[in-house]
Amino acid sequence: MIDIVVSNAAVNPAAGPILETDMSVVDKVLDVNLKSAIELIKEVRPHLKSRASIVFVSSYTAYSPSPPIGMYAVSKTALLGLTRALAEELGATEDRIRVNAVAPGIVPTKFSHALVASDEGREHFKALTMLKDLGTPGEIASVIAFLSSEDASYVTGETVLVAGGMVASRL
Repeated sequence: MIDIVVSNAAVNPAAGPILETDMSVVDKVLDVNLKSAIELIKEVRPHLKSRASIVFVSSYTAYSPSPPIGMYAVSKTALLGLTRALAEELGATEDRIRVNAVAPGIVPTKFSHALVASDEGREHFKALTMLKDLGTPGEIASVIAFLSSEDASYVTGETVLVAGGMVASRL
């Protein structure tokens, strides 16, 4: 039986305005960033323990979708809705499964490498945070661990921003 599910799949195969994005790219982004999350939960649902926890990894950009990663951001916005919808569906069952999300800010990883590869890029994104620093994978993992723990046993349908105090309008 499964206690915890974390869905963290994501792609962003192209950058640019949404209306200039080829539909094959839109399909890929939605297939990986949204549909795979739904398929994952459909597959594991019969194996989830009572009071299990599901955590989706969204993005800070979900709150402010804009070029050049607008389509990626829209797919992450959809995860916020999926979180709320599944929290209601699965919480109302006798298993009382919790569903939450985290929305990380800029975290230097292979995925975000293009944004923070240069000193200029790194400093730009640091300046957008209240903490004047970028997040770490460990800081995101700690919030996921909390949401998956008994300490969060009465938390469901929520998205926790883990973005160092980034202001959406400043992205």
